[in-house]
Amino acid sequence: MAATLPSVICDDSIIEGDIIVGSANVVSPKCSITVAKPGSRIVIGDGNVFEENVKIVHSGDGEMKIGDNNIFQVGCVFEGLSIGSGSTIEAGANVLGTARIGSNCVLGAKCTTSTALPDNTVVFGTAHIRRVQTRSNRLQANLHARHLEYLREVLPKYHHMRSD
Repeated sequence: MAATLPSVICDDSIIEGDIIVGSANVVSPKCSITVAKPGSRIVIGDGNVFEENVKIVHSGDGEMKIGDNNIFQVGCVFEGLSIGSGSTIEAGANVLGTARIGSNCVLGAKCTTSTALPDNTVVFGTAHIRRVQTRSNRLQANLHARHLEYLREVLPKYHHMRSD
């Protein structure tokens, strides 16, 4: 059985409330992950990247679930109920309300949704056009693994890390 890698969480991030963080996640500086309502929680899977100024807020009841190997790019906001695995929320995008994002989805830069996105959905452009992604995401998964490895190596060299 392979050893699991600890998550890399920058000291300059905010993590408040009942939050379960899986292994090998990267939480960049100025990132905020918050449970706003007592009795609720956020469950984060493995291998996710939370870039600078990302805001994850769970203000509803029960659990917000974040799957594995997702990327939350700079300045995006995620307030939805759940996100599957292998999805990307691009820079400045917003997931609001009771939205549930499936696996292998992309919400384009500065796009906003408050509705469900089924697996393999891509939303892009100023008109928030939707299409189904039909290509294999094997290349994307490989790039994601290298991205995680790079961040795990570089962030501790330039930022203080949490020890908890």
